[in-house]
Amino acid sequence: MEIREESAASRLCIVCATAVFGFLVWLSYKAGISFYFEPENVATFWLTNGLVIGVLISTPRRWWCPLVAIQYAIQFAMNIGFSLEFAIIVTTVNTVSALGAAALTLHANDGHFNLRRLDHVFVFLGAVIAAETLNGLGGAFAVTRRTPDEFWSVWQVWSFATITGSLIVGTATVAVGELVRTNFKPLRSVRKFEAASMFLVAVLTCHLLFSSATTTMYPMVFGAELFGLLFLVWAIMRLGPEASMVMLLIISLQLVYHTGNGHGPLANHSLTTSQTVLAVQEYLVMHLMAGLIVSALNGERDEGLRALDSSR
Repeated sequence: MEIREESAASRLCIVCATAVFGFLVWLSYKAGISFYFEPENVATFWLTNGLVIGVLISTPRRWWCPLVAIQYAIQFAMNIGFSLEFAIIVTTVNTVSALGAAALTLHANDGHFNLRRLDHVFVFLGAVIAAETLNGLGGAFAVTRRTPDEFWSVWQVWSFATITGSLIVGTATVAVGELVRTNFKPLRSVRKFEAASMFLVAVLTCHLLFSSATTTMYPMVFGAELFGLLFLVWAIMRLGPEASMVMLLIISLQLVYHTGNGHGPLANHSLTTSQTVLAVQEYLVMHLMAGLIVSALNGERDEGLRALDSSR
């Protein structure tokens, strides 16, 4: 009787987890559309591929087929409003790129991915950049079939948007999965008040900074860079890479939202929309690279110190 009850509970958990994943895929797609910069309707930060990559990396491979099928069906349903041909091409290249990035990351890292390992981080960066660059080719082909002269400009925008989103959302998803898998063990050594205060101060400060009136003053741009890195390093040193990647995602969403609405230090009206998008992506990628490398170096240092202590 107990075995049957456990089996039923396990099936219920699987169904609930699958439903949550499907909802998050739908939500990430809607959020990605809402982050288009007007009036040119340029994408700056595509979340869905990063979510799928992170979930696949954190999930046993026996669940990959149903998860991939679910996200394919949802993305196809969302894209069919443009045209059947567009939906088939874009959904397929998004799925193949996410699947390829996750598979390559795990294959090169002996079946697992650790944010505290520098070699794992570099493999992940390379896999995502390669996969999403090829994704951009498929996306540009689907968009510019009738206007081939715009192919390379669309490819650049598409590739940068998927790379930026995949790196930031992918690492945040892996981080959340690791926290859940370890029952939030990395955060137990930190006072809950400190962790809550850190996130609250970061969110409020970044909101005030990014929602300010548009300015081209260098001190404001420098302040945005400084505050972002300050909170990121603080989170890395006190909370570990898992919490710091979640914090980076929160900062990124605030920056993209406010800049898209014409506010903050990066919303310079003397720039074109494409130039503003590129400035936002450079800001996000710079912080991500700094956060991942510092996290990995800090993790390897801690591992070396533990090994040294155990050898004494």
